[in-house]
Amino acid sequence: MNIFKSKFAITLLIGLFLQGVTVPIMASEQSLSGLLDFRLTSTDSSDSYLRGGYGKFSNSDGENLSLGQLALNYRVEWENNISFHIITNGFSDNENDGFGISESYLKYRGLPTESGYRYQLKAGFMYPHISMENTATGWSTPHTLTSSTLNTWIGEEVKHLGLEGSISRLGKFSDSPHDFKLTLALFTHNDTNGSVLSWHGWTQSSRQSYWSEELKFPPVPALEPGQMLANQAAHSEPFLELDSRVGYHLNGQWNWRGNGQVLIGYYDNRGGTDIVERGQYAWITRFSHFGVKWKLAKDFTLTAQFMAGDTRMRVVNNFDVVAVDFSNLFVMLSQKWNVHRLTARVEKFDVEDFDHIALDNNDEDGEAVTLSYGYQWNKQMFTFLEYNWIDSNRFSRSYLNLDTTTVERQYQLGLRYYF
Repeated sequence: MNIFKSKFAITLLIGLFLQGVTVPIMASEQSLSGLLDFRLTSTDSSDSYLRGGYGKFSNSDGENLSLGQLALNYRVEWENNISFHIITNGFSDNENDGFGISESYLKYRGLPTESGYRYQLKAGFMYPHISMENTATGWSTPHTLTSSTLNTWIGEEVKHLGLEGSISRLGKFSDSPHDFKLTLALFTHNDTNGSVLSWHGWTQSSRQSYWSEELKFPPVPALEPGQMLANQAAHSEPFLELDSRVGYHLNGQWNWRGNGQVLIGYYDNRGGTDIVERGQYAWITRFSHFGVKWKLAKDFTLTAQFMAGDTRMRVVNNFDVVAVDFSNLFVMLSQKWNVHRLTARVEKFDVEDFDHIALDNNDEDGEAVTLSYGYQWNKQMFTFLEYNWIDSNRFSRSYLNLDTTTVERQYQLGLRYYF
């Protein structure tokens, strides 16, 4: 059954790709854009979570020269308002190398009606509409080198294969500065969502998971042979379909043109229970999210997002083997003047463990601060100097005889080129 599901997903992705690259009878426009991001990093931490450690950054302790991101965005647009998009992301550093498809979808964006309504449909492998921070090419962050811990999690686990429809009411057709948008997404291939957040906790990087990637877990005694979670593999495959159930994501957006926007939504992957295949369990993950982006003064913006929810992994008789609640809040201020930009971001995050399983305590709380300076050389090239600070308390570090409370720091020099 799992082989059939995997073949179906692969077939759909290949079909979407071929739909985009095949030359149609009607006229089309094709474009290729992207991002090259090189980093020089000095990190004061332990082993990175990407290596299966408890460090909160993508880099382990020490210095690192890396390719932070290589993004390619290929787009084909036809005269019938249908377009095809395929986005790939890659990286290369001391931890590992990788390259793959991070999004691939077809989109129909209709023309506005006389009364100002516009309809849009998307189908494929894509992000849910949550982030108000990652708005640049390749889902990068235009104001900082690293994403917030909230959006780092979105980039690692919260993508899916699905269908998304939206309806917008454009205020300009009635001489109003207010636009409204309602979006509903139905999706599959997101059943392990919650495992990385539970066993890693909140982390901070610019990494994005790609189709077929595996994400390592830190050493957790409860996953060892003979323990309660022995059937769980030592890694997550974040885009699997295990339970044949359809999840949903509903959100609404208000845009006050020239001033700002507000986004509110609810996400539920409707994960099944008692399901495990190849060491991967189906998880039930639900959360609400709220975000605002507001212009406080000329070239001075406030961006803030809050998320709260829970995730569960169950076995026989709906017994919660892993059960955590989580929350995350960040507030970011960014000021631009001429070719300079200064950005400050503060964060507060939490994971609360309710399952009481021995040797698997996932309690965590912490704060993070990011200070970033950007210099724009021209329309395409930017230099960033950035400082990241995370103070976190995580009980599971004691399983490796590490201090449960740790302060981690990171200094980065980055060169970005958008093309």
